[in-house]
Amino acid sequence: MFSRLLNLSNPTIAKIIKLYSLIMLMGFFESINDTLQLLKNTFVVMGRNPAIMKPTLIQILLGSIFYLFVIGSLVVTLYSSGTIKLIAISVFIFSLMLLLPLFPFIKMYYRAAQSWIVYNVFIGKKVSYEDGLKRANQNKGDIFVLGVFDILFSALTKRLKAGTGRGGLWVLVNIVMWIIGKAIEEGWDLLGHYLLPATIIEEKNVGEVLPRINDIRKNVPGALAGTFAIDFAGDAVAGYITAFMILFLIVGVIVGILYNTWLPAIIIFVLIIGINFIIKILIDMVKTVYFTLFYMSITMPKRIVLQYRKEVTHYLLNS
Repeated sequence: MFSRLLNLSNPTIAKIIKLYSLIMLMGFFESINDTLQLLKNTFVVMGRNPAIMKPTLIQILLGSIFYLFVIGSLVVTLYSSGTIKLIAISVFIFSLMLLLPLFPFIKMYYRAAQSWIVYNVFIGKKVSYEDGLKRANQNKGDIFVLGVFDILFSALTKRLKAGTGRGGLWVLVNIVMWIIGKAIEEGWDLLGHYLLPATIIEEKNVGEVLPRINDIRKNVPGALAGTFAIDFAGDAVAGYITAFMILFLIVGVIVGILYNTWLPAIIIFVLIIGINFIIKILIDMVKTVYFTLFYMSITMPKRIVLQYRKEVTHYLLNS
């Protein structure tokens, strides 16, 4: 009987597989639709001033250059010798040891500039990308503090979610550690994205705006809804693209086995990491726009010019 159930030609099994495929397909299109709606609303908001997009483009450019430095130096290290290999190793170590720890601060800096531009657009002022950078420069100390917290909380959550590395009865401990790590991750994600516009808009330091946390406590459902919606949309897109690219990666591996050339597989693997990196920056962009407008809507709604109030409300409700 069990073997009959496993038979794919069995009508019952065929129906189950068909139903499962249909559910997966519906989930795919639903998440894609949600993502497109979220991105559309974000770009409508950013369309009020194209300068809003520039910090994100600069982040992608700088991140891509850094990524190419790492990959390029690694490739040269593997396929060279002598002085060239020594230089390549030095560039690789420099990239990992210096540029990698710096990038969280660079991201925070450009997000601060972006938040300032968004804020000014929706109070009715036209500001430039350079104005955003000037405002970010005034809060360099706070950007550094938030960057340090971002690195520390990221390291902490990764360690907790990794568990003890033991099996048996330790599985329960691993589950508890993962839940705690996830809770801290989401909590900091929410708090960090809220504190950034608070410091930039209020022109105060992190310590001075901490009392503003009470404002977010009164609006936790809206804040969490926005965070989860953005993360879900971003993760869905990243997941589908990665799954699609893995099919090409498998083909690349087959080509490597048959023709003894691993270049196609390596290129596809590098592209998968690069695409996910860009998607992460885009997710941060959406969160920066969302939480800047969210902060404005709950702390200073009357500062939002009348012509944009309905638009901001619509955007927040549909994120």
